[in-house]
Amino acid sequence: MSGDSGLREVLRLAVPTALGLLSYAAMQAIDVAMLGHYSTTAQAGAGLTSVLVWTMMCPVLGTMTAVATFAARYAAEGRCRRAGRHLRAALVVGVGVGLVYVAFAAFAPAVIRACYGTRPMDVAGGAYMQIRLLGVPMVVVTMAVSSFYRGIGDAMTPLWISAGANAINVGLDWLLIFGHFGAPELGVRGAALATVIAQSIEATAFLWVVARSTGMQRRFAIGIRGRVQLREMRRLLVIGGPIGLYWVTETGAWAVFFRILRGFGEPAVVAASHAVFQIFHFSFLPVVGLLIATQTLVARYVAKNDYRTARARAFLAMRLGIATMATSGIAMLLFREPLMHLFNDDATFVAIGASMLVYLAFVQPFDATAMTAIGALRGAGDTLFCWIAVGVLGWFVFLPLAWAIAFPLGGGPAACWIAAIVFLALLAAVTLARLRSAAWERRRV
Repeated sequence: MSGDSGLREVLRLAVPTALGLLSYAAMQAIDVAMLGHYSTTAQAGAGLTSVLVWTMMCPVLGTMTAVATFAARYAAEGRCRRAGRHLRAALVVGVGVGLVYVAFAAFAPAVIRACYGTRPMDVAGGAYMQIRLLGVPMVVVTMAVSSFYRGIGDAMTPLWISAGANAINVGLDWLLIFGHFGAPELGVRGAALATVIAQSIEATAFLWVVARSTGMQRRFAIGIRGRVQLREMRRLLVIGGPIGLYWVTETGAWAVFFRILRGFGEPAVVAASHAVFQIFHFSFLPVVGLLIATQTLVARYVAKNDYRTARARAFLAMRLGIATMATSGIAMLLFREPLMHLFNDDATFVAIGASMLVYLAFVQPFDATAMTAIGALRGAGDTLFCWIAVGVLGWFVFLPLAWAIAFPLGGGPAACWIAAIVFLALLAAVTLARLRSAAWERRRV
């Protein structure tokens, strides 16, 4: 396959996937940004607990992404009905676990008070978290079905559904946060409720599209009457479980990092930190699209025993990712203050956030390298290695170094991001070395 056709193959999956993920991330960022124009306290509370909610969802959502590997591999082998059985297994496992989150929602405000205190931003965060947890089963459905579609090479269906859900979220945020057009002014609760409603509509749309597609039913035998076997559940947990653990390990490390920043005490530091993380989130979404595309393509070519092409696609995606994130890093340096003004016009908030963006700009190429390498390794089923790497580097290098910079060395909140640069540079080196080796070629899904 020529280089041009290889580039088209990568971009055909990566671009719509990145746009769809951008739409999902926009739900979180729009909540935080709109709340910044309502109340800095509400913005700080929602920013803090949105990271906690995401961290709590990571085990199940990360596990659901393994559906893409199974779908790509079995579709390439012509065993489409087995791919459909893995989707059904993911939905049964995921929704069952999601209902546990719903039950936990009743205790969320008390947990936030116990862990963080009773300041106004903590109370706001507890209210936001309680409502957001009610939407977890719907998010799980969306993640499983969208991963399946991407695995079989259809990245457009998830894009259109996610874009529609985000448009709904924007409108509901405007109505429910501020109380426009006679709607109740719910503030931080309105932001959370808008997101949950939009997520519920999104999940329903995915299920409706699957149910209405006779082609999908005929080819993959996806239906509520299909059997779910323990074998598919076991394989899902063996391959997908380490991805879920990776997600919670990495996101948990970032949550603790923000807890360190919270030690500086001022709401402006907390709010600016979470705004910077939202910018970081947006900046790496194109490379998450490349990660998912690489995961799908590597799984597809490994199923054909074409390891040479699988490796070539991985390194092509890596070069694209580095170029993309280096560009975003330059943009952060040049437009750091206008970016912060999008979230809040408070002078202290803008100054703190702009100084953090200087460090964040240097994170970008390392993050691109690590993410695309991890995508390739996941496609090959080498998911356990990735989890161990992020666990060791995140919890035994990143966090101790961030704490040391913050307090014993007195570096301040912006300088703490030096630890992030070190962490992601090491993660890039380790995962790149693994990809260059032949160890991942021996994995079996």
